[in-house]
Amino acid sequence: MVRILVVEGDKESGSFIQRGLSGEGFAVDFVDTGSDALEIVHHVAYDALILNAFLPDMTTLSLVNLLRKERYPAVIFLLSPHAQEQGQLEAFNAGADDFLVKPSLREMVARLHIHLRTRNANSFNPTELVNGDLRMNLLTRDVDCGGKAVRLTKKESELLECLMRHPDQVMSAYVIAQELWNIDYDGDSNVVERHVSRLRAKLATQSSSQRIETLRGWGYRLAA
Repeated sequence: MVRILVVEGDKESGSFIQRGLSGEGFAVDFVDTGSDALEIVHHVAYDALILNAFLPDMTTLSLVNLLRKERYPAVIFLLSPHAQEQGQLEAFNAGADDFLVKPSLREMVARLHIHLRTRNANSFNPTELVNGDLRMNLLTRDVDCGGKAVRLTKKESELLECLMRHPDQVMSAYVIAQELWNIDYDGDSNVVERHVSRLRAKLATQSSSQRIETLRGWGYRLAA
């Protein structure tokens, strides 16, 4: 499922965009300050960020600059009530992917699909994922570690794929639960923890250079 973060200083407008995009099948979070956005993107791997051109605590351009300096890979949209060529040029130079002036929901969704398709075409290997000594064939679902086969269950394989697609990024239990089971994660449930524990043990038996780290209160990360 595509995950989107909406950053909008006006809570009513932000909630409206969140509801609209959620109705189109996206998983959408909403924050109302740039500082909150910087905090959450370090712990959730978003596919796209939708930023209002005017934020209460920092300029949107400075937020885009910070994200791109940290090589955050998400598609970034800027929304503005005004069509100003200089503002558009500054946004693109800062690293924004698109600049929309009073867009309708239909236009926003259409442009999101276009940019996400382009990004995936440029970065996605349709047959194989490789992280360190781990290799996963996406067609056969075979996994090997340093040339040795690793036997995984279906859910363990899906969990590993999820982590391998976002190396060195923290994936929250909530995001993993939605990706693997399409359910809202209950914080009291240990279903994600159980699967992570089993996968971690199987990788450890192969002495893999890749390990699954647990960041208490935040989630899990595949790291060397």
